[in-house]
Amino acid sequence: MESKQADITSLLQQWSGGNEEALDDVLSICWGDLERIARKRLSQERPDHTLDTCGMISEAFLRLRTCSQISWQHRSQFFGLVAEIMRRILVDHARARLTHKRGGEFAVFSLCDLQQSLRVPAPDPIDVLGLHIGLDKLQRFDDSLAQVVKLRFFLGLTANEVATILSCSPTTIKRKWTFARRWLAREFATMDLQRINEA
Repeated sequence: MESKQADITSLLQQWSGGNEEALDDVLSICWGDLERIARKRLSQERPDHTLDTCGMISEAFLRLRTCSQISWQHRSQFFGLVAEIMRRILVDHARARLTHKRGGEFAVFSLCDLQQSLRVPAPDPIDVLGLHIGLDKLQRFDDSLAQVVKLRFFLGLTANEVATILSCSPTTIKRKWTFARRWLAREFATMDLQRINEA
């Protein structure tokens, strides 16, 4: 595992140094993880979503290619960026669908996993744009909490995996995850979905 992490970091550094093929090597090494992550995220989307697993990964890597100037220090930067890119992809698709409907139904993102982990009643599906705004607010409040949510929810990582990526203890991650769940539960309880969709 440590060898794989070192390989990813080294390849990302080579890519930043101008070796375009290094990012393709990162994709090869991480494909299984990315496929699992994308499949889990899309399984929570509406059934008629236009993205599939391969499409999600491909779009994420197309966007990632514009980020070659990052000074890569460790793989956690990579997975953190992938989590953010996947979130933006889903938000962009939700906005496009909402624009297309022009005042029709809200663009819906089924957040069963998040709702269960937050332990809040959810009689109606939560809008992906609502989650996007909630996470942005959480990030302004505490960036480290938002990072934990992105890695646990958008990448589907366990507390131990997040702890490894962020170089801290699983206990710290669990504490942050508990706090973030409560914080987001309060946000969702007071969220004005109509205002969110018009934002």
